[in-house]
Amino acid sequence: MIKKLLILLSLIFAAGCSSNAAGEKTAEGLEIIKIGYPSSGGNWQGGTLAVADHYGYLNEELEPLGYKAEVVGYLGAAPEIQESILAGDLQYTTYAAMAAVLGKANGMNTTLINIDGKRPAWELAASKNSGIEKAGDLRGKTIAYQRGTAVQEYIFKILEDAGISSEEVELVNMNVPEGISALITNAVDACVVSMGQDEAILKEGGKIIHSSSEEDKNRYWDLFAFVGESDFVKEHPEVTEAVIRAEFRARDKIMENPEAFYELYEEASGFSKHYVDKAVRTEELKERYPLNITEENIEQMKEIEQFLLKSDFIQRTVDYDDFIDSRYLNKIKEEQKE
Repeated sequence: MIKKLLILLSLIFAAGCSSNAAGEKTAEGLEIIKIGYPSSGGNWQGGTLAVADHYGYLNEELEPLGYKAEVVGYLGAAPEIQESILAGDLQYTTYAAMAAVLGKANGMNTTLINIDGKRPAWELAASKNSGIEKAGDLRGKTIAYQRGTAVQEYIFKILEDAGISSEEVELVNMNVPEGISALITNAVDACVVSMGQDEAILKEGGKIIHSSSEEDKNRYWDLFAFVGESDFVKEHPEVTEAVIRAEFRARDKIMENPEAFYELYEEASGFSKHYVDKAVRTEELKERYPLNITEENIEQMKEIEQFLLKSDFIQRTVDYDDFIDSRYLNKIKEEQKE
């Protein structure tokens, strides 16, 4: 995945970038704006964007301006999303801050508008025959992970905190489903899984030895960045404000009745109740959907940046003054106080 994205980004300077206009229109004459998100195959983004789309808040805010939203899932995740932005087919996206920083550092013409998610995303599972009971037991073991993604950052942090170097373990590059299969068949000793994906592993006698939900939020929780194509954002500030306003309405809806949100999540995502209870249910819902950009967020992105530099995925740092434009978010936050 990371190789494909780096090749794609290298084309930016050769091809140049044009303004990302919406272009397509509905039968009613409304211009369509597309908002992307990484998809694992379902049609549910999972956060405030999904709720805003489900209840019609996005279009209630956009239609008076002459626009209609289309929320699009991308199986190809960050590389496919970045390609669509470059092609002018996508105006906004929400995805992991790691992808946002990687793209910007490699020349993507994007603007960070909002941090609309912060959650524990990963767990480390060990097979029943591995002899692993805790992170300190990983030395000399074989670990499946996905290189160049937030998964790699997660496992490297676990190793660092346990005082183990990456040279003291055998790292095998696999996506999450492949890693789970390898673990169950004892082809690897440990693998990284998404929160709530432990059912098959536990059934086979495996165990979860590390969970991001039980660790320092600022170190182990993933940030999710809402970004827009910079030219479109500058040329259509009212559209950006409308989308942010819809996300605030969605968060209010979530906070108003969390149980209804969990039921909707299970129904719309197709995930099991076990997954929703473990990965989504929390007393910290508002913290999961911050709709804010804080100095703490920026520091977390800079930590991600250092990881990317150290891993040779980027060769230069991000100018955060250029990357972040909080004007639209701050305007909606002021509205919320009124």
